[in-house]
Amino acid sequence: ARSSRSAASSVSTATAIYFVISFLSASIVRRGGRAALPVLQGTLLVDGLYLAVAIAQTGGTAEAIRLLPYVHVVGVTLLCSYRTGLKIAVWHTLLFLLVVEGARAGVLDDWMADGNVATLVDGATLTIAGLWVFALGTALFAAASERQLRRQKHDLARLSDMVARVDTDPEAANIPDVLLEELCFTFGFARGVVLASPRGDLKLLAWTGNEMPRDLAVGVDEAISKAWEGRASQLLRTIDPDTDPRLASLIPNARNVLVVP
Repeated sequence: ARSSRSAASSVSTATAIYFVISFLSASIVRRGGRAALPVLQGTLLVDGLYLAVAIAQTGGTAEAIRLLPYVHVVGVTLLCSYRTGLKIAVWHTLLFLLVVEGARAGVLDDWMADGNVATLVDGATLTIAGLWVFALGTALFAAASERQLRRQKHDLARLSDMVARVDTDPEAANIPDVLLEELCFTFGFARGVVLASPRGDLKLLAWTGNEMPRDLAVGVDEAISKAWEGRASQLLRTIDPDTDPRLASLIPNARNVLVVP
């Protein structure tokens, strides 16, 4: 078995080589081009190899060294994607198991300092379990964030389509119909109404539903008045026909209604 001083010297050498490779990789990635992505992906694998070498040479006795794969997985998950983070977690797991089995079989006796083999083998299960707790926990939140970003991208695309339709439509009277159609499609609204007027009583400009009611109430409903005066959206679980007769006649029996000024 090797001495602690010899192990520290080997770690220093491995670190120097790792920094050189990282610097060269960063230079290629900054230049861009076709080689940037493969080099970046290869660098992630090199990170895992370097950490495996550091753990093998020190036996993982330093807590900071054992935690570095955790930090690496979390960083990759947040900066790249949760899929890439899980792949890197598999890579770290395979490398760590390889180191543990090599230490257990005595293959790494010339690499490791005295007494570090037992420490590495005894803590293997806990280290791998902790790594996957971090990896899965971070991936869960990252996946939710990615879904939200995809949803926002989709909404922006629909908004762009709506603006394009409004731009190319020669009739201004068609704008409320385009607006309502796109809103219902994008957000999954079952029914909707657009009411507007420069002055006086609001006019019905657009409407979606099964069948237009015969007797429509007139006037400004309380919910609409509150939304306009407060310049804030109103959330209604149901529509009260006494306070909001017009909305009740246009979208009868509606639930979870959003009134937007």
